[in-house]
Amino acid sequence: MTAEKHVYSTSIPKRGEEMKRYLGVDLHRSQFTVCTRSESGRTWIREWRMKDLPGFVKALRKTDEIAVEATGNTRRFYEATV
Repeated sequence: MTAEKHVYSTSIPKRGEEMKRYLGVDLHRSQFTVCTRSESGRTWIREWRMKDLPGFVKALRKTDEIAVEATGNTRRFYEATV
């Protein structure tokens, strides 16, 4: 990723507020990869096993926005996260 593609936010959350996160999900049969970007511009990638989907869902915040690749198991992922 080049510096030109970074998005920076000038919004600072108030005390007790969480920063919005944007998650891109790449689904596979037995695992999924999540690229997370916070409003502050911090980006990280984590791989999860499908069996750990409930733990991923538990870690989600109400303010998270998720983009998911459309594949054969997208319905299972969607139903677990909404």
